[in-house]
Amino acid sequence: MLLWYWRTVHKDTDIDQKKEELEARKQDIQQRDAELAITKVQIQIARDAAERQHALALREERSKRFVEAVRLLADRKIEARLGGVYSLESLATDAEEERKRTVETLCAFLRTHGRAWESKFNVPPSGWTQPEDIQAALAVVCRMPNIGPLDLRRAHLSNIGVDGVTSNLEGVCLDDASLSGVDFAKVKLRGAQFRNADLRDALFAQSDLRNADLSKAIVGDCLFLNADMRGARLWGVDLSEANLDDARLEGAMYDDDTKLPGEFSADERGMVKIGEFE
Repeated sequence: MLLWYWRTVHKDTDIDQKKEELEARKQDIQQRDAELAITKVQIQIARDAAERQHALALREERSKRFVEAVRLLADRKIEARLGGVYSLESLATDAEEERKRTVETLCAFLRTHGRAWESKFNVPPSGWTQPEDIQAALAVVCRMPNIGPLDLRRAHLSNIGVDGVTSNLEGVCLDDASLSGVDFAKVKLRGAQFRNADLRDALFAQSDLRNADLSKAIVGDCLFLNADMRGARLWGVDLSEANLDDARLEGAMYDDDTKLPGEFSADERGMVKIGEFE
């Protein structure tokens, strides 16, 4: 009897002791979990602060790069202006969010710094070219991806050329621009606007001019050889001297003021005269 009582008491004591040990271990684990959670929160707060600081420093660094590049564009030396052009391209390449204002800045540079041909009656001679900084600026904006339509209205870009393989000028606004002698062969110009632009001696061979607007543009002997001009607007354009050989003109629109080359059949080429669809 005494032996049974002794064993029972000790058994209960062992159970109570184990319960206390388990409770202590549980509390220790809970405390560690709480400390770990606090540590995680502290780490996240520190990480967020570091990221905000990094983003702020990055914005400040990019802002400085932008300001310095713009300052170079205003320099009197062409070497400095070239540096400004390529600095802006580098900035736009490094940061997509900087691309819009970079391209807008370069377009403004092209609109205000393009070299104008002195004569209003003759096109520039073949040896006459735009300065290197203007050529570089146009090349940069042409190869910039996902920038949307460019605003180059009233720009002086005579005798300039771009790489038709890499250049994208879809939707570009070149209204009232001086573009005599430009080389836009094979360039993507879908939806481009050339209203009242000077296109004398321009080269558009194999260019994509679908839905482009050339209303009242001065064309002269412009070369549209193998160009895709479907849906283009040709209202009031004198095309009598232009080369339209093998150009696709289905749906291209013209009016009574449009002058077509001799022995040229608008109907056979699929062109639409204003009024016929109204």
